[in-house]
Amino acid sequence: MKKFNYENTNYLKKLDALPDTFYSKYVHFLERYSKKRKSKILDVGCGTGSVLSKLGKMGFLDLSGVDVSKTFITRAKASGIRKSYVYDGLNLPFKDNYFDVIGSFNVLEH
Repeated sequence: MKKFNYENTNYLKKLDALPDTFYSKYVHFLERYSKKRKSKILDVGCGTGSVLSKLGKMGFLDLSGVDVSKTFITRAKASGIRKSYVYDGLNLPFKDNYFDVIGSFNVLEH
């Protein structure tokens, strides 16, 4: 089995080329389960932070993301997602029960 290259810039370009509507269902899911705009939301496998950016534009205030790719997290931070962190796949850098809503989209296939 071939190992997925998490720092693959070609994959990054592929994600950049996706239409805004690609993440719509996921964004609406997170919005639906967030009781208020102050809800603490975590996106596991946040990639470049596209979903978190959309939620921020909708008025959500406490958004965090983790991803295994340093390349993607660098892009997320550059796009304004301050609370984005490289995740080792084992230990999340947050206290237990910190988040109100946790989501993960387009991750398991990797």
